[in-house]
Amino acid sequence: MNNYDKLYLYSQKLSILIVEDYKPLRDDLVETFENFFDIVISADDGVEGLLAYTYYHQKYDKHFDIVISDIQMPHKNGVDMSCDI
Repeated sequence: MNNYDKLYLYSQKLSILIVEDYKPLRDDLVETFENFFDIVISADDGVEGLLAYTYYHQKYDKHFDIVISDIQMPHKNGVDMSCDI
């Protein structure tokens, strides 16, 4: 088994939250990451991202393994969202 196969098997067990206000980019990221991660959730701003993060934690009693966030977004930027997590 090569390193790519090991990485793929490992990533299939992970969850990822993508927070991006530009819908075409968000959709492309989700489509790409769905090939590698078990759970891919997206949000369109920091407020929605924080709600998704909180809901995921309450539902599964664990946190996302990876959070990828834009910094400049309406309603709540990515830095403020990260601080609230």
